[in-house]
Amino acid sequence: MFTEAVVLAKNCSQHPVAGRHLFFRQTYLTCLLKAALPHHMHEEMSDVDGKDAVDIVCNTEGEESDETLLALCTAFLSQQLHRGDMYCMW
Repeated sequence: MFTEAVVLAKNCSQHPVAGRHLFFRQTYLTCLLKAALPHHMHEEMSDVDGKDAVDIVCNTEGEESDETLLALCTAFLSQQLHRGDMYCMW
């Protein structure tokens, strides 16, 4: 059942219209994390820009556990540091 949720979230996040909404990207990343697929989560985060990353983290704050939120923050900040993107740093 959880595998279907991951596939559905991925398809929605990649849809040309629905994919514009960060909710689907947030859901997909959270599903990957909960499915114990952190490598895939990091790959998917590689194309998320700093502003969207902050929005996803802020939206996740009220919905997920602290552990999930910390994992997303760590992954996003790691990506930002690797790319040299300073949006999240200030």
